[in-house]
Amino acid sequence: MKGINVGLELIAVTNIINRKVEYSLKKNNPTENMLHLSGQNGLIINFLYNNREKDICQRDIEDFFSLARSTISTNLRLMEKKGLIRREKMLKDTRQKKVTLTERSMEFERNNEAVTDTIDECFDKALSSEEKEQFVAMIKKIRKELES
Repeated sequence: MKGINVGLELIAVTNIINRKVEYSLKKNNPTENMLHLSGQNGLIINFLYNNREKDICQRDIEDFFSLARSTISTNLRLMEKKGLIRREKMLKDTRQKKVTLTERSMEFERNNEAVTDTIDECFDKALSSEEKEQFVAMIKKIRKELES
């Protein structure tokens, strides 16, 4: 019998988290369901909300989520169409566009802080503080290896 397949376990956990996020987003925002917000849209909104004091460009989002330029570009274009984000030229580098949340998505995120809190609570129940630190360190180590 083969050993544990860590990659498959990570994919399974990621899928469960994505399902929980999407379910919670739809439950907490029935009117937003008409926009067909994906869990990934919610995660991008959350990232921008948590970094709203910084100048965030598309590349920052690509790097944080380790997603391809085309994937993020498509997501941002659709989010802009839905009135969830704005893209404006940056003062220090006009080739790049700063991505900011609209008031609509700021309100959306304020209503959904409980969603990410619920996921964090699951980790808190399953792991001690020390185990969480070790887990994050291991995930970062694996991520670094995969990206090299």
